[in-house]
Amino acid sequence: MSMECWPTDPAPAGGEPTLSERGYRSYEFDGLGPNGRPATGTAWLNPEHGQWLRELVDHGAELVWATSWGVRAAEWIAPRLGLPEMAVIDVPNDGPAFGWSPKVRPIREWVADRPVAWLDDQFGGKEYGWAEYRREDDGIPTVIVSVGPALGLQRQHIDDVIVWLDTDVVAYLGRVTR
Repeated sequence: MSMECWPTDPAPAGGEPTLSERGYRSYEFDGLGPNGRPATGTAWLNPEHGQWLRELVDHGAELVWATSWGVRAAEWIAPRLGLPEMAVIDVPNDGPAFGWSPKVRPIREWVADRPVAWLDDQFGGKEYGWAEYRREDDGIPTVIVSVGPALGLQRQHIDDVIVWLDTDVVAYLGRVTR
């Protein structure tokens, strides 16, 4: 999903297809941005992403927004993608610092000791170590999925999370409920 506001249909570098050629549709946004100030522009969203994300729910996932857009994502983006109502984790509107995404603390607090698949387009780098620690030392299924900002969410990202849900998470829940 991309919430970048571009005036035209940009193409990634290297002659890749434009956003509209990749299934994105333009929506005019006029509201408050992540910093609480008025923001206007063209938001490019791919309706297929909503369908893909709903597949995760079919495999037992709980969808949660963790974006500096906060409730605006749940109220403005979700309906355009046909997504269900979902919780919103309040995260700062900052970029990574000292190798950590500013989303780490609020996400860690929200997930506690539950399995988590974190899909994002901006990691600081140290989140991978946190995920490995949760998997190896705590035995909690945790996967970090880097969604490249140039291409956005890809089908393979969803397929990878579905396999993870159907294997690692099912095995973990089987151990925990015994």
